[in-house]
Order: sequence, then structure tokens, then C-alpha cells
Amino acid sequence: MKYIKGAVGLLVTILILGAGMAAFGFLGLGGTSWQEEVLLHDGRKIIVERWVDRGGRHKVGQMAPYKEQSLTFVMPESKQQIVWKDTFSKELGMANFLPMLLDIQNNIAYLVVNPMGCLSYNKWGRPNPPYIIFQYFPVKDLHVFVGLICFAVVSVQVFGIQSSCFR
Repeated sequence: MKYIKGAVGLLVTILILGAGMAAFGFLGLGGTSWQEEVLLHDGRKIIVERWVDRGGRHKVGQMAPYKEQSLTFVMPESKQQIVWKDTFSKELGMANFLPMLLDIQNNIAYLVVNPMGCLSYNKWGRPNPPYIIFQYFPVKDLHVFVGLICFAVVSVQVFGIQSSCFR
């Protein structure tokens, strides 16, 4: 009987540790993912899956910065799955951007990001206001996000001011 209690206790401990490793990643490996509901300008909602892996330079006691990240979503009209990735940059020691806003207008996706930190801000030309807008559009069989600065898009999306950029 004494051995059965020990075995059951060991089994419960293993299950708890296994569930913890699956939920939080073993020793911080494998990144973190979650889903967010995004409200588009026209009232529609889409589900965006975010994935973040932390690593790189950081101060003692602080969380490591984003090493890599991605956003995955499905375009409402075409049902095409879109993936935006921000990978590790050697000169920064981390990823480049912090995603702030996603919207879809006329089947074109716009992703507004903020350069993450001073080094990234300098690398991307010190934009003022400090936003970079990626526009996704299909080009034949190649689908790419192209970085561009469009202050009217920022005005419409961030500040709610009417603009003719989308018309």
C-alpha cells in the first residue's frame, strides 16, 4: 500500500510537470502563441494567430526581447491564409517591429508596426510619426508584404481622421 501511494504521487507529479512544460514551453523554448480577435474598420472581425519567440540581448532581470514573431490570418474575401514574419536581426540583436494594427480594405491587408527600440528606429530611417505600414497584395504567384510609409493610412487607422488614402 505504501508503494502504491508513492507511485500515484509520482504519477501526479509527472502529469503536472508535463502539463506545465506543454503550456509554457520547456525552459522557455519553442515560443508562445495565442489568438486575437481583430475588429476591422467596416465592423467585420477576423482571428489573428500570433507567435513570439523571445531571445537576444537583454538586461539582467528583464524579459528577453522578441527574437522572432509572426502573424497569421485569413483574408475574408479570398479565404487565403496570410503569414507575416519578423525575424531576428543581427545588428539589432532582436526582431525589428512591434505590430500595432491590422486592417483590410478592398482585399488589401495593411499592417501598422512600430520599430522596436532605438536601434530599429534608426535602421528604418527614423520615421515620423514612428510607424511603418506594410501593405500585402498578391503579385501573380508571389505574395509579399511591402513596407511603405503612408501618413494618411496612419491617420485613418490610429487617429480616426477621415482620409482619401483608401479611396
